[in-house]
Amino acid sequence: MGIKPVSPGRALKGNGRFLGAFHAYPGSDYEQGPAVIGLCTSRDLLRREIGDTILRPEHGASRDRGGLYKPVF
Repeated sequence: MGIKPVSPGRALKGNGRFLGAFHAYPGSDYEQGPAVIGLCTSRDLLRREIGDTILRPEHGASRDRGGLYKPVF
């Protein structure tokens, strides 16, 4: 019995665009400060357009205040 992946790792596409998620840190050092999660899109998987931040730690439960990590679809 092995661990099943959450996602098969395929690129999600809708309306002619691929959808991706990112997490970003506010500080300049490695993983410095509470991370946020946002969405990005791409027409060709070579160039991306960064969208708005959609999840912020201050909007979540108290356990999320330290930052968010690894968005999962």
